[in-house]
Amino acid sequence: MAGTGVVLMLASVGLVGTGVASAKGKTASPGTVTCTSVKGVLKFSTPITSTGATSGSQTTSFKGKIGGCTASGTGAVTPKKGKVSSTSTSNGGSNCAGFGGSVATTATTFTIKWAPSKILPTVITFPAGAISVASGGKGFTLGGSGVSVAAGSSYAGTDNGGSSTATATTSIDLTNLCAAVGKKGLKSIKILSGSDHVG
Repeated sequence: MAGTGVVLMLASVGLVGTGVASAKGKTASPGTVTCTSVKGVLKFSTPITSTGATSGSQTTSFKGKIGGCTASGTGAVTPKKGKVSSTSTSNGGSNCAGFGGSVATTATTFTIKWAPSKILPTVITFPAGAISVASGGKGFTLGGSGVSVAAGSSYAGTDNGGSSTATATTSIDLTNLCAAVGKKGLKSIKILSGSDHVG
């Protein structure tokens, strides 16, 4: 919704204490929003390899599109679609064997820009421990204790975004990432599908 930590989604989608500036003609929608489509690409500043360092700076960025959205709650405005982005940096290195652990220990903040643009963006942070490799290995799950949206964001719900969740599906088995890195390493991972609930 992101070192090798994601960012989904779904993120990924990278902040506690960061507000969303209001603008003329734009307002923060109340309520919550659920979107049934998430697609995008997760990129690594240093390619993931089987011989990569097990520690050291690794920046992960995500850019994607979300759709199939429905807003709920009094006064909530349903967006037509959204664009999500995130950037996170960890000390997890670039070794494929450590990917899952790095995901679990990296906080990621996602910025979602909604269409129509009169709806102010959502800036949502998933803390360390709130992002994990999905059961079965092909994707990520996001959600849990400590999730929050920045002040002034759209779709904060009734708990400042604490109930927000997301999923992202990949074609690569993330629990066996070393089998997919190849000789030149893995520079990116495609997010094929997913969903997210904000608020």
